Amino acid sequence: MDIINEDEFSMNINMLNNYCLEKIFMYLSIDERFELEKVCEKWKIISQNAWHDIVTLYYGDHFHRMKNFNVDSSTVVDYIEKILTRCGKYLLSLTLTRIDDSIVLPVINKYCLKLKILKLFLTSWVNEDFTNVFDNLKKLASLDIIFHGSYNIPIDFVNSIEALGETLESFSLTDDYLETKYKFLSIEWIPIIENFKCLNSLAIIGFKMDKIFLKNICEIKTLESLTLADIIFDGEIESIDLISNIKNLKYLSIMQIEQVDDIFIEKISNNCINLEKLYLQPATHCTDFGILNLLQLKKLNTLSLKLSDEFDDVIGITDTSLRRFSNMKEFDCGGCWNITNDSIINIINHSPELEKLNIRRTSVSIETIMHAVNITKKRTNNITLNIEANTSQLPDNFFSLKIYESPFLKIKLVEL
Repeated sequence: MDIINEDEFSMNINMLNNYCLEKIFMYLSIDERFELEKVCEKWKIISQNAWHDIVTLYYGDHFHRMKNFNVDSSTVVDYIEKILTRCGKYLLSLTLTRIDDSIVLPVINKYCLKLKILKLFLTSWVNEDFTNVFDNLKKLASLDIIFHGSYNIPIDFVNSIEALGETLESFSLTDDYLETKYKFLSIEWIPIIENFKCLNSLAIIGFKMDKIFLKNICEIKTLESLTLADIIFDGEIESIDLISNIKNLKYLSIMQIEQVDDIFIEKISNNCINLEKLYLQPATHCTDFGILNLLQLKKLNTLSLKLSDEFDDVIGITDTSLRRFSNMKEFDCGGCWNITNDSIINIINHSPELEKLNIRRTSVSIETIMHAVNITKKRTNNITLNIEANTSQLPDNFFSLKIYESPFLKIKLVEL
């Protein structure tokens, strides 16, 4: 191989036209593209035009490393703005995490006019930064924002959401700051919720709400996916049966909410006939009576009854109800100690597309695993069954025994 010196290399690369150089520059990282701008005026101009390949941008850990080197938040925001001045007009999806300063929001609103998906993790904010902050984002369809701080949710953020009423299809709002979680979602949110014209996915995590707020959620006619997790309801809400009024639901996840019981499941089963995926955690107040109602849901292919507390168990759910389920794709009965081989083997037999199965902390034994091996060996659909079990449910030499091998079976063992 011939070795060329630096002068020959410079001469050769400068013989390339601007189009070729632009294509080459697109192979470089963001930081490397900025370095190119320092080489010469020609490369600076070309490099600044070589950003249209970036339509999806995720930045989080990089900012965290900057903070570890005592880079202040204003410098981080300046760096973000520098990036967005280059590629913002091309971006369709933007994720920014570990951001200390909400001043980045007006920057996004200024440069990212084509943005369809926006995910933010904010640790510090002021109300003024949220003023009309989505007015230029006319195409924004998905907004996922996590507030990680002790401050109240800014009222200007609530008001700014109204600008997205015609376009927003997915909205996720999370407060994960443990010390001041469960901030109350005030009445100011009500007209905003009523303004959603095409919202089909809503997730609210870590807040407190009242019956009026819940009622307004349940009146969103376009809603197909709802996640309510770690929610505290005020004293007047004894049940969350209003959720059964959302007729078009296909996905429902109710996590760490005490009001999940047999009556709730019965109403969901009677009214939400399009439901395909159902996650209930914990299901400690549920029994076979409630679970049997789910058999009415002919489209249901995912059911999770996994517990949030590793030390509580579901004792009211038994083989009587679970053995009757079929055509499942995901099935999670972790913590249901009264579930035995009988029901799980039956589910495996009648669910040829089963992909995920959690049998941790149940009374299921090696018999079910052996059956799964034999059944999946015969699969012709190339779908792999992933089983999560406890080490105590299998023999110590399990993975060394060839009789337990199947090309379409994977087993993950977890300590009890």
